[in-house]
Amino acid sequence: NAKIIFILRNPIERSFSHYLNGIGLGYETNSFIDSMNLALNQKNDYSGRIAMASFYSSGIEKYFKYFKKNKLKFFIFEEFFKNTENGIQEILNFLEISENVPKMVNTIHNEFTLPRGKFSSKLITNEKLRSFVKHYLPRNQAKNLRMLMTSKTKKPKISKEEKQFAQKLFFDDIKKTEKLLNRKLSWIN
Repeated sequence: NAKIIFILRNPIERSFSHYLNGIGLGYETNSFIDSMNLALNQKNDYSGRIAMASFYSSGIEKYFKYFKKNKLKFFIFEEFFKNTENGIQEILNFLEISENVPKMVNTIHNEFTLPRGKFSSKLITNEKLRSFVKHYLPRNQAKNLRMLMTSKTKKPKISKEEKQFAQKLFFDDIKKTEKLLNRKLSWIN
């Protein structure tokens, strides 16, 4: 009787966002295209997910195999966030929850930041330090520490070359996803 909700983001944008997260955390230093090529040849760990998590069709097929379609709800990220309140209301309806949409739905989270320098980058990428902070510092203190070591900056945009590379990479999977969802997706030109 489980109900499962999917929010599928443009796979090109999802991969680029994942890449930028790696840049912001200080562990990604390659170009986007080099990172994608490396990820395609990695095991499915965090480094591999920059690309592999954006191939949706095989995952969707597995859910269709084991769950009734009326137990699955698919949203397209870009459409969902054009009108978040309606999206949340659709989720509440799907889950048969009669509640009002929360007021905080338009709060921005995860703004793009970069380490302030090499020392900050080394601290941010240190797994033992990250684990210590996660387990022993209150959330607000961990957030303040991160704010000290990073600075907000304008989020980089994907270049034309990078976008074309990713469009070629994801084209077939996007077409398969369209067939599975029985709808046109605006993710490729």
